[in-house]
Amino acid sequence: MTEVSEVSICNNALTLLGDKTITALDENSNQGRACNANYNNVRDYVQRAHRWNSCMELANIASDATSPTWGWTNRFLLPVDPWCLRVLEIQGLEMEEWEVFGRYLQCDNSSVNMKYLARVTDPMLMDSMLTQCIAARLACQIAYRLTSDKGEQDRMIGIYKDNLKDSRSIDGQEGAMPVVESSTFTDVRL
Repeated sequence: MTEVSEVSICNNALTLLGDKTITALDENSNQGRACNANYNNVRDYVQRAHRWNSCMELANIASDATSPTWGWTNRFLLPVDPWCLRVLEIQGLEMEEWEVFGRYLQCDNSSVNMKYLARVTDPMLMDSMLTQCIAARLACQIAYRLTSDKGEQDRMIGIYKDNLKDSRSIDGQEGAMPVVESSTFTDVRL
């Protein structure tokens, strides 16, 4: 099994750009500084951009002692271990029955079971398509800094979008199919 690391993901990005690779994230080179300055933000951006199966977490959280000023009865501090990047679902509630404000979820329930996208920092726990998307997005982010070529940056965003599209297709084939509940609207369409 190939060892995947932050450095290997950065080197994939640098290879896409046709640039020199690095041996450490804190390497004192243009490539090292560019990767070091952007890797964490790009990783979070890409993990937040899609419902990656390798980033899914479940949590049961109780309400906070402080009630919201108005609109909702209770608030809940979003999970920090692992860090919640994006709330996907609250069990038993529709989207309009809850809202995220900063680092808090607000709704009228006294406790919630939630599904969320967690920050995964260990590349060995990431799906291989996720690491490829991080590398492509990182290449886009650092392209102009390293090449001074806007066209190269545009080429990298194209690679990222293609990788993300493929990843969504494959990732969506894992797990249970969503249940479509019958409603007047769906009955009419059938």
